[in-house]
Amino acid sequence: MIYKKLLMCFIICTAIFGCKEAVNKEHVKDISSKELLKIIESGDVQLIDVRTPAEFNEGYIENAKNVNFASPSFAKDITTLDKDKPVIIYCRSGNRSGKSVKDFINAGFTKIYDFNGGILEWKSEGLPLVTDTP
Repeated sequence: MIYKKLLMCFIICTAIFGCKEAVNKEHVKDISSKELLKIIESGDVQLIDVRTPAEFNEGYIENAKNVNFASPSFAKDITTLDKDKPVIIYCRSGNRSGKSVKDFINAGFTKIYDFNGGILEWKSEGLPLVTDTP
């Protein structure tokens, strides 16, 4: 009896998470720092840093716009972005950017790149960060 319940839970979880992943893959591509550089160089894209303003001020990728994922108005804030332009989302390590994907999809974005290594990967590759301090 317990095995049937466990099997049923497994099937339900697989169905829920499997469907979610299929939806995300339709709209989202996970990218590395090298791919991020190529995308930025190749065209018109919006680079969105979803960290807090304090984290953003410590250093960010050039031309990034800060939209705080922890803000209660995050879902509303991203609606001011151009839905017709591809968007690259990043954070510190990829956790918040990955979670924010759902909000971008719900807001109508169809070309989403998730830089899942975040600032930590960027720094580890020795790539430059912009700071507002001289």
